[in-house]
Amino acid sequence: MKKMIAPFILSSFALWADAIPLDNIYSLKEELNKDEQEIARIKEELHSLQEKRKELITTLSRAAIEKQRNIKSLEEKILGQSICTPCKAPEPQVEESLECLPLIFSYRPELHESAFTLRGELLYWTAEEGALIYALQNVPSTPLNQFQGLVGNLERTPFDWNPGVRVAAGYRFCPKYWEVEGQYTYIKIDGSTHISAPSEALKYLTPTWGRGGNFFTTQAPSTIELTTQIADLYLAKRFLLDDNLLFRLMMGLTGSWIDQEWKFNYYGLNNAAAKYNSEWAFSGGGMRLGLDIDWYIGKGFSLFGKATVASLIGFYKNNIEGINQFNQNDLSPVKVQDSHYNDQRLAYNTQFLMGPMWGKMISFWGIEVFAGYELNTWFNIQEQYLETEENASFQNLFQSKRTIINRGQLGFQGFSGYIKLIF
Repeated sequence: MKKMIAPFILSSFALWADAIPLDNIYSLKEELNKDEQEIARIKEELHSLQEKRKELITTLSRAAIEKQRNIKSLEEKILGQSICTPCKAPEPQVEESLECLPLIFSYRPELHESAFTLRGELLYWTAEEGALIYALQNVPSTPLNQFQGLVGNLERTPFDWNPGVRVAAGYRFCPKYWEVEGQYTYIKIDGSTHISAPSEALKYLTPTWGRGGNFFTTQAPSTIELTTQIADLYLAKRFLLDDNLLFRLMMGLTGSWIDQEWKFNYYGLNNAAAKYNSEWAFSGGGMRLGLDIDWYIGKGFSLFGKATVASLIGFYKNNIEGINQFNQNDLSPVKVQDSHYNDQRLAYNTQFLMGPMWGKMISFWGIEVFAGYELNTWFNIQEQYLETEENASFQNLFQSKRTIINRGQLGFQGFSGYIKLIF
């Protein structure tokens, strides 16, 4: 039965195919091709519309961000403070949105970001101080009983160059972006000199400090040591003046501990000697105001400057001792000076620092490297008390003693370089 049905179906299909015109088949193929082309064209138009939609969204998002930043900048100028969004507020996810920021923030931390900072600084300073004259060189001889004033070369004790350190740590708080920073400075500077009597005939070496006994001075060695510690606690905030200029205002508390020991001796014939030891110390606290300026040049480099002023109130003490030995076997030296002075006083400090700096921000952390020159000056912080009476005898115990106060500013100068980490 199956063998009879199959030939019948095949013959019926052949008769139906012969009945369809060949032109109709070609027409159906052409219509089918047109439909496929139309579908392809619609797909291309749809893809183009999608690309235009993405570009439009990106453009609008960038415009919104730029408008928001312009509004913040205008509010900062009007109100004098930075307006920021909350710490966890989501920012628009737009590709290459950093292009809206000034180029400086590729090398410096942004204003509206909380961050920790650590800084280690190496100092190489010397000190400059007045009131350290202790001898007069090349003093000519004079006829007997003839008055002679200050004739010759005044000699002082100089300071050498010594290293020191300065360390600091800070944090920038969100959402107000105020910074708090603690800083500590330590440096010990010493110095020495040795003066000999001139070899030229009828020229002498003379002390400038009063002493007991009388002898020709042949040698005058001197040593000095100055130790300085400064601690600062700042509250600060950064501002962007234009695309290449950052500055930071800071204010806070400061404390200083400065002490000095100065020894100088006069030696003569037969091992006669007059020995002096002068010590003073100042410790105090007060307020400090300052300004940092970061003037960006390019490729991470900038010119960095810092200036601070401080006013402190503290305690000052000064002790000076002097003895006279007529020879090396003298077991009872004569005390020619033993003065003590203490007071409470105001002292003032200025600091100026300038030099080139390089920095770079990489993702969420950054680094800054600085090398420059620093000047520090202290006012009303020290003096020396000179008693000019030379003869320590019973007869002049009741005579008035003329006391000369020799004042001088204290200054530091030298190189400062640091590495700062931001994270």
